[in-house]
Amino acid sequence: MHRAGLIKYIQTNLLQDNGAIDADESLIDRGIVDSIGLMQIMQFVETNEGVRIPDHMVTPENFQSVTAIEQMVEKLRAT
Repeated sequence: MHRAGLIKYIQTNLLQDNGAIDADESLIDRGIVDSIGLMQIMQFVETNEGVRIPDHMVTPENFQSVTAIEQMVEKLRAT
């Protein structure tokens, strides 16, 4: 997974203040990821990483941080 690309996408498309984010920072607690933001990240990941995220993996834990998203993508690639 391309961490830098995902971080840039989130900063450009989801951050209101165009601030920086850390890979382990909670996207949910910071208010970056809501239901619409989640769908946008899913689409970005599926398009850019060549994986399909099944419904049962759309959980707050899997989208809590950039690191969590990376781990989910790696699990999907391993199956």
